[in-house]
Amino acid sequence: MNNPSEQEKEFMDYLASIISLPIGPSLVMVFYEEDPEGFKSDMRAYFDRLARELEEENRDRP
Repeated sequence: MNNPSEQEKEFMDYLASIISLPIGPSLVMVFYEEDPEGFKSDMRAYFDRLARELEEENRDRP
């Protein structure tokens, strides 16, 4: 298992803080280490969906 860089650790801490689930950075690291590309893809899809929802919400406002 590779040791994550300081930048990767900070990124995982950031993700854990914005996902707003009661999970810690270490759990996020487990998902990342199991499948880094899949994890990145899942996060990209999550944020794309969130952006679409926010755009729709803002479009509906007067």
